[in-house]
Amino acid sequence: MRWNLLSFLIWEYLLFSCAMPIEVFKVSSEWRRDSPSRSEESISEKADLSKTFPFYSSFSLLRGDVVLYWNLNDDETISFKIRAEITGNMKSEGFLGFGFSPRGKEDRDVVMVTWTEDRPIEIADAFTNEEGILLPDERCDYHMESSNILYEDGDIFLEVELTRYFNTKDPEDYQIEWGTTWTFFMLDHQMPEFYRKLNLETMDVVERPLSLLKSNQYQYEPNLPPDTKLREFTVNKFQIPVDDTTYWCQTFRFDLQEKVHGIKYESLITPGNEMIVHHMELYHCEVPPDTKIPDYSGPCPEKPKQLNVCSKVIAAWAMGAEPLVYPIEAGVPLGGSTWSKHLMLEVHYNNPRKLPGLIDNSGIRYYYTKTLRRFDIGVLEVGVTYSPNLVIPPQEEDFEWNGLCLPSCTSGLPSEGIQVFASQLHAHLSGREIKTKHFRGDVELPLLDKDPHYTTFFQDIRLLPDNVLILPGDTLVTTCRFNTEDRVNVTLGGYGILDEMCVNYLHYYPKTDLEVCKSTVSQDALNFFFEETTVSFRGSNSQHDIQRKSTVELFSTVDWSDMTKSLWREIANVGPMVEECLASNGKAFQHDN
Repeated sequence: MRWNLLSFLIWEYLLFSCAMPIEVFKVSSEWRRDSPSRSEESISEKADLSKTFPFYSSFSLLRGDVVLYWNLNDDETISFKIRAEITGNMKSEGFLGFGFSPRGKEDRDVVMVTWTEDRPIEIADAFTNEEGILLPDERCDYHMESSNILYEDGDIFLEVELTRYFNTKDPEDYQIEWGTTWTFFMLDHQMPEFYRKLNLETMDVVERPLSLLKSNQYQYEPNLPPDTKLREFTVNKFQIPVDDTTYWCQTFRFDLQEKVHGIKYESLITPGNEMIVHHMELYHCEVPPDTKIPDYSGPCPEKPKQLNVCSKVIAAWAMGAEPLVYPIEAGVPLGGSTWSKHLMLEVHYNNPRKLPGLIDNSGIRYYYTKTLRRFDIGVLEVGVTYSPNLVIPPQEEDFEWNGLCLPSCTSGLPSEGIQVFASQLHAHLSGREIKTKHFRGDVELPLLDKDPHYTTFFQDIRLLPDNVLILPGDTLVTTCRFNTEDRVNVTLGGYGILDEMCVNYLHYYPKTDLEVCKSTVSQDALNFFFEETTVSFRGSNSQHDIQRKSTVELFSTVDWSDMTKSLWREIANVGPMVEECLASNGKAFQHDN
């Protein structure tokens, strides 16, 4: 009982100390500038939310009744506004827990907001231990700027504004950094009393990955040109199959007699399918304008061979990505006398629970203008080649793959180089971290992009802190770290959600004909691996059998001992590689340098 009383007193002290004004948490005068929302022009439900508090530059619908707004300040603090509807027993007393973690469950940093009928709204800093037990933080690093209980049309809302530093230098806090941050909240009518050992793992905690820090280039969306038009490319009442993975392709005709610039695009996701639509890509079919392309709506693996030319990426979206607004000096070139009017939309559905009866009309809304900008925009894929050779053994906590974009390929870039302004990192379920390094000769330049807490469920296209200049002869190394501790079978590279990828889509200008700059393990390296591990094959040690089997079959029969894993790790990262240097037509990128 003595310990319970002591814990209760600590809790009361923390509530009081967090409420005290702290000089260090003064918010800059720019915090509440009355600027238009970045999503102001977006024709979507989010536009209405973003206009609710226009001085916040970012927002996220955490749940139907909880909205998070945030803003970055010049003094490296971040300001949050949480608006939550409170119902039932929570009208008289309750608490809202809000915070962050690196991967969703472990090491949670929590700020507790409490209220009762007879005392003001208070906050306390807390964290969780390895078992998920909520513990008080001796130092409060959150400051409550304002708090209110609002009554609107019969409904009751809690509104709280909080401020903290990106890096609080408190070991019990999550330090907010570039990349993905798992953000969570919980609402409950019972007051959190630390001496009761409140366990977050047993509570209804809602989690969502977000990108809290924004680029220096991140700005409120400029007014679109008066002649801006939009076109929606969507599937039409498609019934999502009860399969884990479905790739659905549909062709469109987009007849543009004059050259225009694409200046923005955003996703259109059918309500209810937000966790099923995994990613989408809109391709242009790179053929002469008079070439006939068949109409098609069906599974991508079964599409006609004529559609293989539809490989030029016009727009790429993945789960969690915000609308992409291009820099005002550049646009995606579309239309003109040599333009093929054929496009193809590819939608990846991930339905692991095999939910039946889902109807989908998702796709991409694209904005374009005849008011041409100074530069044309291109997209360059760097990383590991799409192939089964991207192999991750089972039961691996941290397995690394490197994809190289070599000087032999980048030497074909224009002499003035290209300006990379945005990056979209991409892997599947076992991906944990992705980064792209940049080298000029023997000198390593600053990281082009990184996400130390990557998740496939949040792959936004991020404007870089500053444009990155890539010159002819530069090298780009994209590194992915994978975790397969929960898998008993080998993971291969491929298009399914249980397969893997390791790629970075670089958005840049001025546009060149180079579209793919990747690498993979060479055939010689594969042959060496299979020869060295023949005795480890389950059920066979015949060289004749090795030659007859496909690479996929061979990898699926390997006995992944520690020695075999070590050998493959060495081959995958320092063994002979073969580069893939392709133009937008899918053929080898030709250049004179």
